[in-house]
Amino acid sequence: HQMYGDMREIMKSVVSDMLKDDPSRRHVILDEYDRLSLSWLKKPGEEFYIMGKNGIQTLDASKFSRDSGGEARNVYLMFANPRMEEKMTSMNASYTWKSRTLRRWNPRKEVELSPAVILSTEKKPMEVLLILAHEIAHKLGPRISAVHGYGLRDQFLVVRRCFQDQKSIRLVSNQEEEVFADMLASEGLARMLTKYPLEQRKDLMRSGFRRACESASEEKEEFDHTKLNHPPWRLRIAGVIGVNPSLRSVLGCQGEPSKYKMCGLNLPIPKLSSDVPKKGETATDRRTTK
Repeated sequence: HQMYGDMREIMKSVVSDMLKDDPSRRHVILDEYDRLSLSWLKKPGEEFYIMGKNGIQTLDASKFSRDSGGEARNVYLMFANPRMEEKMTSMNASYTWKSRTLRRWNPRKEVELSPAVILSTEKKPMEVLLILAHEIAHKLGPRISAVHGYGLRDQFLVVRRCFQDQKSIRLVSNQEEEVFADMLASEGLARMLTKYPLEQRKDLMRSGFRRACESASEEKEEFDHTKLNHPPWRLRIAGVIGVNPSLRSVLGCQGEPSKYKMCGLNLPIPKLSSDVPKKGETATDRRTTK
């Protein structure tokens, strides 16, 4: 919850700077972010179970209607999914903005974590932060923001043309939501990194992107990815995240990127207060002085 709350506040600062000249729309989005909840798969209440013939409790499907698409139904659908193992063990999360419960659509705006992400918060904190930043940023995407009533398509005209350029990733329309989530998350990550000394920042990014870089190295360049919603990792890392001006600035990168042109919002980068102990200072020292 702490990691999620911190990253959500950082993304709110991105919104504040992006919409500094549009106070009414900025207020609506910041209020929406305050109500954006965090969720994960939870055990249903005892009333949703029935004792089986073999003496083992199982979910009673006849009681799902009372749950109206809540935890009992979510658990059942997860275990009935043929890709259950992948969904349970993959480092993944999702921004959920609508869900079908029984015979109607229910609005539901939340960031939902897989069990693997929850179990990795201590061992892989940077990777978890990257995942959270991306999913929180989805709320600002061109299509999703329009559905929510505060469309931001006009804010992305320049950066969209940049990503569509022949010297960039040649953005296709069906990948806009994912590319802009990566781009906006990069703005947030740049701000988060200002809490750390310059010499630590690249190592933090390497630790956060280690799994993604391994996946990128296994991708085949000749594969046609344009019909997929997610661009391949090699494009996301080198052509979206790695060319973000704000992120390159806080990482101390010099000059132009080697393969793809720089694309981003070019927002100012406020320095966040640091909770990182100074050299020779322990966390206990900091708590005492505070």
